[in-house]
Amino acid sequence: MKISKIFLMSSVMTFISRVFGFIRDVVIASIFGTGIYTDSFFVSFRIPNLLRRIFAEGAFSQIFIPILVKYRNNLGDEKAKIFASCIFKWLSLFLILITMVGIIISPEIVMLIAPGFINNTDQFVLTVSLLRILFPYIILISLSSLLTSILNSWNYFFISFLSPVFLNISIIFFSLYIVPLLNNNSIIALSWAVLIGGSVQLFSHFLYLRYIGIKINNFQLYQPDIKKIFILILPAVFGASVNQLLISINTAISSFLSPGSISWMYYADRIVEFPIGIFGASITGILLPLLSESVYKNQKKKYSDILHWSIKICFFLILPSSLILLYLSKPLVITLFKYKNFSNFDVFMTQKSLIGYSIGLTGLILVKIFTLSFYSIQNFKTPIYIAIISIIISQFMNLILVKYFQHAGLSLSIGITSYINAFLLYLNIKKRLFLIKKFNIKKFFMQLLFGLTIMFLTIFYLSCFIKNWEYGNIFFRLFRICCIIFISVTMYFFSLFLIGFNFKKIFNISHYKN
Repeated sequence: MKISKIFLMSSVMTFISRVFGFIRDVVIASIFGTGIYTDSFFVSFRIPNLLRRIFAEGAFSQIFIPILVKYRNNLGDEKAKIFASCIFKWLSLFLILITMVGIIISPEIVMLIAPGFINNTDQFVLTVSLLRILFPYIILISLSSLLTSILNSWNYFFISFLSPVFLNISIIFFSLYIVPLLNNNSIIALSWAVLIGGSVQLFSHFLYLRYIGIKINNFQLYQPDIKKIFILILPAVFGASVNQLLISINTAISSFLSPGSISWMYYADRIVEFPIGIFGASITGILLPLLSESVYKNQKKKYSDILHWSIKICFFLILPSSLILLYLSKPLVITLFKYKNFSNFDVFMTQKSLIGYSIGLTGLILVKIFTLSFYSIQNFKTPIYIAIISIIISQFMNLILVKYFQHAGLSLSIGITSYINAFLLYLNIKKRLFLIKKFNIKKFFMQLLFGLTIMFLTIFYLSCFIKNWEYGNIFFRLFRICCIIFISVTMYFFSLFLIGFNFKKIFNISHYKN
């Protein structure tokens, strides 16, 4: 299957998932607003997600996929399936142990992640209770992520991008039908909704694996490359931990700021995650298996072509996304979250955080692309060193930005740091990896600049007709802002077409091959 077709399919599936994710967040914002309850839930929900990104989506999958690809190419599919089954069992045992320890030391974890909650006994106790309920979620979502890696290695991407819908549906259902039945601590219902949704996610992956003929039913606990994975896991975990450390530090800092700061940052992050999920995750989700296969087959030209394609399509898609998020930051927050308990003040504070995140959107995607290029050749040290440098720089920026911009300063520091990280990674790629295919950079960016200018003028013109963004129900608001975005994006594509932009080189990887 062509990369462009895989990318299109994964983008559509991710779009569907993100739509349900937005509905979930709209429901939560409408029912709970912002404050100590949502802050407690988002902190407790972030911790298992943090561990999942480190052990499953981060370190483990980035080591696992290249080795699994090697098994398929060198030893055949059956040996690869046995190896995958073995890894699944080892990871399951490890996650059960982590979960048991995590439940026991939940108070200490909350003290570390959100030290600002210690002074508020009720909020601290609530956060600990929510965390203990949510900790088993790390087992469910991490195993789902591992099964996703297996499916991606076989070039099956459908269920991997669609399965988050089940989690979102579960939270929506509990918020609308279970929460109203509870008087006190109704936020706890969301934690149980997460566990049920995570269980359905894992079950859906198992069903899809059986459907395509891959069964995780081999009871061997040893394979030759198991030792290699455990040797590599320590530096890789450290690297993934360093990347996530910035988020944890910012969460800890925001716990000392005004009540609602964590929630404002969360809702802003959810908006930014929409283009990251549709385009960024779609690019990076297919990138590691393809790069790893090129490495093991010693196809340097193909490796360069794939990396070159991912960089160009990043700029082509993410730059207009950033423009939309920046100019329509307030209308987007109003459209998605300004209902019932979500106040005008919440809109203003969420908008400030959204602007900070949006500035660094392109950098965040480039960091993922460049990092995966190192992981594909099992080079974990270089991204670690660069990430450490970036985090140190970000903390110096936090000292200044938080003083003047409060929680928005934390968002802005992440955005600025992402470009520093991406630039340092790019410099090392040119020195250490296969040469990236050269292209006419000046012409490419001048064409994009023209398209972005036309797009900006279109958004500005259409926005002049909207006097009150709060008018209408959620369906009318969504229809209105979607029309503005659709027309502006259409003008972006049309203006590029008029000046002779080569869309085939963006959407068809075969044009990079000899």
